[in-house]
Amino acid sequence: MANSMFQAKISPAIHTHAEALEAEDKEGIAVVPLTIPLLAGPGAISLVIVNAEQMIYWVDKVIISFGALFLAGVVWMLLSLAMPLEKRLGTAGINI
Repeated sequence: MANSMFQAKISPAIHTHAEALEAEDKEGIAVVPLTIPLLAGPGAISLVIVNAEQMIYWVDKVIISFGALFLAGVVWMLLSLAMPLEKRLGTAGINI
């Protein structure tokens, strides 16, 4: 698997022929709910929940809400650049 990654090839151990055939029929093969734990892990989510619960003043809760919205905007901007980045890197760059 590591050798395939080093050579920018898709490893058959991860991507079988049957999976490739199934993926051809679908427009998007990503599972969206997996992006939430990958972007914000359980530690970050727990920290926000605990801090929001301990905040006394509503202004503090508004500030943490704007912080979360700001970060959501940054993540949206970065993910919206994925297609141009994919075109620029090409298949080998994406596989690496």
